[in-house]
Amino acid sequence: MNGVYICFEFKGRNLEKAICKMQRNDINLYKIKKMSQDRLIFWCEIKDELKIFAIFDGSCYNIKKIKYSGLLYPVVFLMHNAGILIGLIIFLISLFISNMYLYKIEISGSGSFYKTEINEILKENDIKSFMLFKNLNFDLIEKELLSLEGVNFVSAKRDGSRLIIDVRIGNSDSIPLNRKYIDLVSTKDGEVLNISVIRGTAQVAVGDNVVIGQSLIGAYYYNISEEKVETFVIGKIELKCNIKILYETKCFDDNEKIDALVYAKMILEEREILDSTFKQVTDGEKKYIEIDINYIELINGG
Repeated sequence: MNGVYICFEFKGRNLEKAICKMQRNDINLYKIKKMSQDRLIFWCEIKDELKIFAIFDGSCYNIKKIKYSGLLYPVVFLMHNAGILIGLIIFLISLFISNMYLYKIEISGSGSFYKTEINEILKENDIKSFMLFKNLNFDLIEKELLSLEGVNFVSAKRDGSRLIIDVRIGNSDSIPLNRKYIDLVSTKDGEVLNISVIRGTAQVAVGDNVVIGQSLIGAYYYNISEEKVETFVIGKIELKCNIKILYETKCFDDNEKIDALVYAKMILEEREILDSTFKQVTDGEKKYIEIDINYIELINGG
């Protein structure tokens, strides 16, 4: 969350009504979590702090501020502590400059005897000490070094101002302890909206309909020799999913629709809602609002 936010705890009855009352007063709520029947936790922008206390002044709710957060909260804090701010600025500048450059390359693993060849490959790709880290292409390093005979695992990563390259030979050394190459599979039925693959191979395309358990990103890729190489999956898939939620009500007016949508958002937590429709449903003497919602499900790998 950007800006400065405050976390509130509400205790009392009819917490859904309290949420609706705040939203009718143009207070945006985030990360709403109903901890129990009479206890609710949520976040809102700091500008709405006084408004919340004003709205519920004299109410039966027990309202408590828990903590502040947000990217700009440290700025607000430091503005009231000039000495700390100056010291922090000096520290950050020196830290920023020192972390901009690659100072050392370290090669480890059972394939480290290829040190001469590895350094030659790095040199050919203009990778050397005192270069800017932002110019490093870790995926390129890994793919180039996998071309060495017998090498079936390469990991290139940054550690402070160092570039750590782990090169391994043979099947027994190719998989780190307690790690396996596993496809990223779908946890929902839905339509693929967006695909982002950093490591692995996409098994679906935008617009495809997928089902639970279907492979989305395969744990492999093809090297420059067109050989299939197993790897860890790093990537994410956005799915358009559908859900129908029933909200018990006494009538079917607009206010009850708003309450029903707030209830649905609590169930979906932080998922982005694309669109929604409402339908009246009765079951004997009971009345319900059925909310038909399309939303985005984010599936991450790595």
